[in-house]
Amino acid sequence: MLCLKKKMKNKLDLKILSGNNFNQAITKLDKTRVITFANTHSYFLLMDFKDLNKISYIFSDGQFLTNLHNIFFQDEKITRASFDFSSKADDLFNYAIRENKVISIIGGEAKDIVDAKKYILARHPKLKFGFCRDGFFFNESQEKEAIIAATESDIFIIGMGALKQETIAVKIKEMLPKGKLVLTCGAFISQTAKRGDYYIPIVKRLGLMWLQRAVLEPHTLNRLFKIPFFLLRYCVSHTRNIYDESKK
Repeated sequence: MLCLKKKMKNKLDLKILSGNNFNQAITKLDKTRVITFANTHSYFLLMDFKDLNKISYIFSDGQFLTNLHNIFFQDEKITRASFDFSSKADDLFNYAIRENKVISIIGGEAKDIVDAKKYILARHPKLKFGFCRDGFFFNESQEKEAIIAATESDIFIIGMGALKQETIAVKIKEMLPKGKLVLTCGAFISQTAKRGDYYIPIVKRLGLMWLQRAVLEPHTLNRLFKIPFFLLRYCVSHTRNIYDESKK
């Protein structure tokens, strides 16, 4: 019978939590925590991220990656968690309201910030926003100014694309090492600006968020074409330590 060794988990797998643990993770603020989300596009980018060790928790932002994880680690199965209104965004905003937390947003385009905030406040009128700005920095000075301007906030939502957003998140953690929560959100800001609750109900029920994105955001199609290569690389990297239990 084939069995998988515990040590087969790589450094990224060890940080992945089940979506059921999201609400618990966002309340651990004795020190600044960074939460990000992995999917088939960002998984190996995060593996190569030089500051991966400074990310506190990772959640699986897609059913395909979630299913793969559960195949390889059947004793530690996880559920999906994404930062959008199909998953965990409402949980975070409700927590912020309940605990009187102030939220800063960095990411998207300038108009996206305005429109996204308008929709979020319509959905959560008691929410408090602090410093918010687009994610287009022209130099490190502007980047630092944005982080400093947001220091009075408790929660930071960063949406700048894979690795750019994680880089900013880690810089916030290093500048503000205690009591803050930093989450990456991918395309959440621009999606919310365009459509509010971006995914239609039947898409959310069927777990076909990837298909709606492919239809509405053609630039994401190339990610679908890369999935077979991701699958091959993932399987190869996770089967090197398979051994035959019967030969022990």
